[in-house]
Amino acid sequence: GSTYLLAVINYHVGQAAIVGYLYRARRVPLFRATGWILFIIGVNVGTLFLLASAGAARATGALAWMHYVPVVCAIGCVTYAAILKLRPKLLAERTLFGPLFEMGITGHIRGVLVRLPHVGVLLVWHYIALRIFKVEIPPVDALLYLPAYFAIGSLPINVNGFGVAQVVAIAFFSPYVTQGDPKTAVMAYSLATTTVALVLQLLLGLLCLRRATKLGVPTDENELPEATDTPVLRVASSVE
Repeated sequence: GSTYLLAVINYHVGQAAIVGYLYRARRVPLFRATGWILFIIGVNVGTLFLLASAGAARATGALAWMHYVPVVCAIGCVTYAAILKLRPKLLAERTLFGPLFEMGITGHIRGVLVRLPHVGVLLVWHYIALRIFKVEIPPVDALLYLPAYFAIGSLPINVNGFGVAQVVAIAFFSPYVTQGDPKTAVMAYSLATTTVALVLQLLLGLLCLRRATKLGVPTDENELPEATDTPVLRVASSVE
């Protein structure tokens, strides 16, 4: 939880901090710990893009190119599943990719299912926020467009949700604005929700940091636990 403080700088910096903790406190080899984080990131982004595929099918006008998103997602899923099933030695024997192959296709599906409740909370929160800023989007349209907005916002082309995400939000939600300037309303919604998320990260990080500081990280070799092969899914649920 304390790594949320670093995630405010950049999401991937926060994930790197988790790798450092696993390595130092749990004696997990760096490449294996990184593999666990790759699984978590893959499940997070994959879940959003899978849900975004439905919304992309309804895109029109300047966003018509997003009709290709479902096709790309389908090809990507089939290719990735084939790699997990075939287990090519060049990849399967690498420590970095070990956790991905250990989880297999079933483990990845379970990971997506575990992630869905979190995405559901985000959908409800952003739907309410849109309404507050007079973006009168119907629930079905919000269900289709918001995952695509989340997916684009999670890409490294943004800085903590600021950047391309706002451009996409304007394209998606401007037609639903009922009062005032559409671009201003949507921009206000996007900036407000992103700022609230950053503030919450800071608060949670500071709260967890106090407890984490008391716990400390063992430095004596005799205090360190034995290296563990804890299932990736269990680790994923604890750090997220």
